[in-house]
Amino acid sequence: MRIGEWLKIYRRIAEDFGFDMKKDQVASYILSSLLDSDHLFELTAKIRRKPCLVFGAGPSLAKDFKKALRLGATEKTVTVCADDAVTVFKQHKTKCDVITTDLDGDLQNLKWMFQQGSLFVVHGHGDNIKKLKEIVPLLKSRVVGSTQVFETPRVHNFGGFTDGDRAVFLCTSLGASKVGLLGMDFRGEIGSYSIKDLDKVKDPSWEDKKRKKLKWAEELISILVKKERVPIYNLSKTCIKDVPNLGLRKFLGE
Repeated sequence: MRIGEWLKIYRRIAEDFGFDMKKDQVASYILSSLLDSDHLFELTAKIRRKPCLVFGAGPSLAKDFKKALRLGATEKTVTVCADDAVTVFKQHKTKCDVITTDLDGDLQNLKWMFQQGSLFVVHGHGDNIKKLKEIVPLLKSRVVGSTQVFETPRVHNFGGFTDGDRAVFLCTSLGASKVGLLGMDFRGEIGSYSIKDLDKVKDPSWEDKKRKKLKWAEELISILVKKERVPIYNLSKTCIKDVPNLGLRKFLGE
C-alpha cells in the first residue's frame, strides 16, 4: 500500500481514537535518533519471496502454535510474531524470525527473543516515547524502526496499526510469496496473551479500547486483502473478514 493511501486511513483511525498525529511524528524522529543503523535490507532479504506465518496473540494462539510446531511449519516458513505472541515461542524454546512490537509486551520475553537472534521491527507512536528512549538503546542492533506517519531516517512506514495487522502489512510490503495468519482472533473474548497488566483489567475503558483496536485491525487486513497481490490466508478456525480460510497443510504445500 502506498504511503499516501495509508495516511488517509490512519487519519480516520487517529480521529476515532483521538490520537495526536504530531506526537506520532515526534516519536518517529526520536526513534530515528536512537537507531545507529538500518537493517531494512536484512529484513527484506529474510521475507522477500518466502512464505510467512504471522502469529497474533489471540485465544487460538496456543492451539495454532502447537499444530504449526507439529507440522514443522516454523522451520518451513518465515515466522513473524505480533509482540506477546512470542510467549508461546519462548515456552517451547523456539526462535521467532521477526517480531513487530511497540514495546508494550512482556519485556523479558522480548529480551529472550532478541538473544536468540530475532529481528525486531520497533514501532514508534505518540504514547510510547518513554519506552523507546528506555529500551531501544539496550537493543543496539537488529532493529528496524517503523511509524504510522511520515518516514524518517531508519524509520519506515509499512502500514498497519496494531502489532498484529502491522505484521501482515510488513510481510506484503516486503514481498512475501504468501502470508498465513495464526492466532488472529478479532471477535469474541480477548486472549490472555493480550492482558499483560492487571491494572488494565481494572480500567473499565480498557476492554472497549481493545475491542475497537481489534475491529480496526480486522478492517485493515480486509483492505489489504483487496489491494495486495500477495495472497493472505487465515489458517485458524476463526473468521476474519474477507480473508479466505485454508488448512495449514495446504498452505505448506503438503
